[in-house]
Amino acid sequence: LPGETVENIMNQVRAAAESVMDEGFAFDMHLVNNGWDPFITDGNDPVVQTLVDAYKDVAGHAPVVRGKGGCTDASHISNAGIPVVILGPGSADESHTANEKTNTDRIAMTAEIIKKAAAVYLS
Repeated sequence: LPGETVENIMNQVRAAAESVMDEGFAFDMHLVNNGWDPFITDGNDPVVQTLVDAYKDVAGHAPVVRGKGGCTDASHISNAGIPVVILGPGSADESHTANEKTNTDRIAMTAEIIKKAAAVYLS
C-alpha cells in the first residue's frame, strides 16, 4: 500500500505478537532483507500520459495501465520523489517466472515507445 514502510510493518507485527504473548515469553524479530517500500504513480502524471500516448502511437492501441506486485528498484526511485512507470517488452504476468520470455519485435516496439516518450517528455 502506498505510504506503508518496512518499519511500519515490523512495528505492527511486534505489537500483534506482544498483544497475544503469555507472560514470561519473549518475541524477537530481525530483517534479513530491508525490502522495498510499495509505491503507486498517479495515472494522470505527465510521465504516465506521455508513455501512454507514445504507446498508442507505436502500437496503434492504448496500453493496459495497471499496478504490478513485486520488487524492483522503482520503489527506491519513487521514494526519491521521482514518478515511476515500469514498461517492458514482456508480459507482466510472466515477469520473474520460469517461463518469462519475449521476442525481438516486442523489444523493438518497446524501444520505439521509450524513444518517442523521451523525445516528448524531455523537450
